[in-house]
Amino acid sequence: MGRGASFGLLFGMAHVWRLMGWNKWTIVTFISLLILTEIVVIWNIAVDEHTPRDNETVVSDQAMLEEWMDGRRVDAKRYHSDEPQYIPTGIFLENVIQRSGHDIVLSGYLWQHYQKGRDDALKRGVQFVEITETLSEEFIPLYSYQYANKEIVGWQFRIIVREEYWPLRYPFDARQIHLRIRHPDFLNGVQLIPDLSSYALLNPLLLPGVDRHIHIPGWKAVESHFEFITHNYQTSFGVEDRRQMSHMNDLSFNLKIKREFLGPFISHLIPMAVVSIMLFSLLIMVRRNDKEHLIGFSATQILASSGGLFFVLIISHSNFRAFSEVPKVIYLENFYFLLYMAIVAVTINALLFIMRRDVAFVQDNDNIYPKLLYWPLLLGTLLLVTLLYFY
Repeated sequence: MGRGASFGLLFGMAHVWRLMGWNKWTIVTFISLLILTEIVVIWNIAVDEHTPRDNETVVSDQAMLEEWMDGRRVDAKRYHSDEPQYIPTGIFLENVIQRSGHDIVLSGYLWQHYQKGRDDALKRGVQFVEITETLSEEFIPLYSYQYANKEIVGWQFRIIVREEYWPLRYPFDARQIHLRIRHPDFLNGVQLIPDLSSYALLNPLLLPGVDRHIHIPGWKAVESHFEFITHNYQTSFGVEDRRQMSHMNDLSFNLKIKREFLGPFISHLIPMAVVSIMLFSLLIMVRRNDKEHLIGFSATQILASSGGLFFVLIISHSNFRAFSEVPKVIYLENFYFLLYMAIVAVTINALLFIMRRDVAFVQDNDNIYPKLLYWPLLLGTLLLVTLLYFY
């Protein structure tokens, strides 16, 4: 709908331009600002959106949990098996550290509720599903309390989880961190469920289960919730009476973090914006006076200026590639490629203006058409790249 509105505004401005007699630079400025606004809107929408995958069921209140448990009762009847034995489990994240692009250190507290008599034979604790194989796991018992017919057991943990993550939308990217767990007796029908009663607030935007003073360098925590992740292992794990088990539901605590924009903006986007403005200035300054004498730059000066801008971009791009360590072309890199092409185009245009008087597109009205098209073409191409990466 946003793109349709933008095109409608373009046509509307063109009509107003004809009625009011706006000059060419006014309409080009409005078009460029409109395209830039559309790009910024796409950035904000894409960073804030999160659509759960088909195998994920978000649980952010007691009603959603009851609905999910009703579905498991229906499954138990369908497969002629016992209803799962539910163990309420809570998680509190105290610290998050990114060791690399894929390995994340998570530390905090975990607790469980066991019912006396019914759960006496069950093991205490959890299995962390996606911990890194090469690094050790810390799971330290902290307390065990008895309340009437319940036992509450708590641990402190520090683990390293591995999740594949490619920041293709850098620096407008967000990522989901999953702390995925299951009970050691999962083959006996024991199912972990979130202990929602232990949290004062369950609104995901208020970060339930996360320390409100948590600091993740370069990132901002924006949302947290529990969810069930369904996985079809296509095996009975050697247990005869589990051969009809079609899938397994793991409990996962999900933390969404969004990259802080200020750092990349200062280190990458501002230098590229400055280069694009200087390139436009170079294009504007090459013209002739009333006596047909060239004003601005000679051919040698144009090549020297373009080469200087190109050298600045190459150094910045090389530093960026060393920082990103991603074997793919990510979103921000397209800015560099667009500026490379713009430098070549402006240089060729300026040389043609100086050396070839028979090229009408370049010579008409003192090279007015390339000057008018510079920002709409540059920003329009960036808009197309943005749509390709974000949709």
